[in-house]
Amino acid sequence: MSQQGTSGFGKLSVMLGKLEMKAQSKAVAQAAGFAMTPVRTAVKRNAPTGTGGHYVSRIKIQKRKRSPRKGGKIVAPGYMKRSIQKRVFRWRDGSGVSVIVGPESAAFYGSQFVELGAYGRSGNGFMLKSYRQTKYIAEDRFAKKLAQIINKQAAK
Repeated sequence: MSQQGTSGFGKLSVMLGKLEMKAQSKAVAQAAGFAMTPVRTAVKRNAPTGTGGHYVSRIKIQKRKRSPRKGGKIVAPGYMKRSIQKRVFRWRDGSGVSVIVGPESAAFYGSQFVELGAYGRSGNGFMLKSYRQTKYIAEDRFAKKLAQIINKQAAK
């Protein structure tokens, strides 16, 4: 949703540049993961909950018997809300970090059909709304945590 560089943080960017590349990547990844926790909490809070269970095929969700009629597995109401998670990826070359907040792959319908809408159904937009609500909190947490990590590394 947003690409935030350290260029907006001035002093932190200079301090981060003094660390070696591997330490930079690790510090940014830790700070980014810490910063996105309120976003994940808001997405979980704002995620809609269905009224009844439904079937999903070809993915492992619960250890229940397969329905002979549908050939899938049943998913209880609220599964998408419970499956919201935060994933942090460091780029292979060490030049950046990506943080993804959304449902795990078994609840793919949350981001594809509920968030964006499909088949004549309008989208809900709960993830985008949650991100906008907590964007400034996440940026503030990122800056504070990155400063704390850099100071800790400098003290070594």
